[in-house]
Amino acid sequence: MKLLIISAGVHPVPPVNGGAVENLIDFYLKDSKNNNIEVLSIYDDKVENYEYKYDNCKFHFIRKNPIFDFFTLYFEKILRRLFGIYYGTPYIRKVCSYIKKKENNYDMIVVENMPQYGPMIKKISNSKLVLHLHNDYLNIDSFKNKENYSSFDKILCVSDFISNRVRAVYNTNDNKVYTLYNGIDLKRFYNNSKSNDDIFTKYKIKKSKFNIIYSGRVCPEKGVENLIDAFNMLNDSTLQLIILGGYNYGTSKDNEFITNLKKKSLGRNVVFTGYVNYDDINYLYAIADLGVIPSIVNEACPLTAIEMMASGIPVICTNSGGLPELIDDGCGIIVDRTNLTQNLTRTIKKIYDNKDSLKNYSQNAKLRSQNFSRELYVTNFWKYLEKFNK
Repeated sequence: MKLLIISAGVHPVPPVNGGAVENLIDFYLKDSKNNNIEVLSIYDDKVENYEYKYDNCKFHFIRKNPIFDFFTLYFEKILRRLFGIYYGTPYIRKVCSYIKKKENNYDMIVVENMPQYGPMIKKISNSKLVLHLHNDYLNIDSFKNKENYSSFDKILCVSDFISNRVRAVYNTNDNKVYTLYNGIDLKRFYNNSKSNDDIFTKYKIKKSKFNIIYSGRVCPEKGVENLIDAFNMLNDSTLQLIILGGYNYGTSKDNEFITNLKKKSLGRNVVFTGYVNYDDINYLYAIADLGVIPSIVNEACPLTAIEMMASGIPVICTNSGGLPELIDDGCGIIVDRTNLTQNLTRTIKKIYDNKDSLKNYSQNAKLRSQNFSRELYVTNFWKYLEKFNK
């Protein structure tokens, strides 16, 4: 099968700058199943020194033109706001120019996470068009939702929550929308051999505490403030809260929100690590006793939940989006977002006071994580594409 993979155009593929979507693309490209694949990606200088480990893959990089791109994006925003027209970003317009030159030379085109690209590609290509949707970008409230939905032949979504949101666009249960759960490299989280002393020292974490960990962006919609308020209400010196992450990817600078959180946490056992390189994530999970994902907004299929389970960490999470599809009552506790601070306080205390349940949750979490392995994700991805190509 001759395939064209169109990355979102946010971060480059190969994932030299990280990115959850880009790493998931990387997983399936490394097991290409003898397919003939071309990949379109945004350019970054780091790709020049990347050691490519892909078979049957050719990469074409779209370079940025800062001045031209700025005015194009500005023009696109005006057209969208005033006339409801999607003109397209500089990236997708260059992608379409590339496809035109190929003259429908693909059996299938896979668009990663950008439903708005569909209509533009459909106008210039007769290839089967598949959307791999990682976020809640196609629903009854999204811009040009019906036009975007109709442009794709098949849609793969990362959770049933996202699948149902997509189906609601036309209120249909047709055979167009399928669920493909994300996967991670489980072994990375099973075996954490790095000295814990190194991690305690590097991130100024106190020893001999019951460590509660949050991992992700530190912003209001993630419920971090509720978690800190809940932790403060417990007022227990044997507990320690580790806030792993910054307000945005790749930065440890404090914005106003994080500054206020730190003021709330003065004199408490709360550690703010700032942005953490992904190479250290599994070692920080290794010292955690309990994980909390207190999201206020609906999550699609957060890799953090799978990583915590693979590390054997019991998880408290909210009933947000696809989270309940990952965390079951054997490996954690799901709390309601209503009265979130009080619910978190009560649930953390419940787990902390029952050490026997911690062990059971931990064992079940590792078992549960096997449903979300990298290998299973890649196998199912290629099975779906083979099915769609018939």
